Amino acid sequence: MDYNFFPKLNHPKFMMEMKRIVAILLLGSTLSIAQQTTEIDSLQLQTVQVTDTLLINTTEGDIPTTTAVAQVRDTLMYQLADDPFASKVDSLWLNDLYSNELFEEMYGTITEMPLEPEEVEYEELPTEVLKQRLQELNARTPFN
Repeated sequence: MDYNFFPKLNHPKFMMEMKRIVAILLLGSTLSIAQQTTEIDSLQLQTVQVTDTLLINTTEGDIPTTTAVAQVRDTLMYQLADDPFASKVDSLWLNDLYSNELFEEMYGTITEMPLEPEEVEYEELPTEVLKQRLQELNARTPFN
């Protein structure tokens, strides 16, 4: 007794056709998902005219002259808006910083720091050691 109610389903050509249909459906669904675009919040651009000025000093005979050359060009600038949350955090931080008891002491310490670098004393190297090192470097370089 043969219980195979669908004999065409086991046929090799039918199986190949089904595999092809499944592959096309999977590829089509993948491509349709890939084509969906999400809207990205972009920054607004503003066109601004910028004037570049260059001063050229020339001497004609004994008379020095200065010539100004100006160039106007268009520049794109982003219009950046302040984030309300970031502004709030900044204002709270600055308020906390300036109301701190130690602020005056820290500020005074920083402004009174000497800006001159401290002298570093290097151990004096003999000239012979420096000449030897220079010869070793020259031996390794292709430029002789």
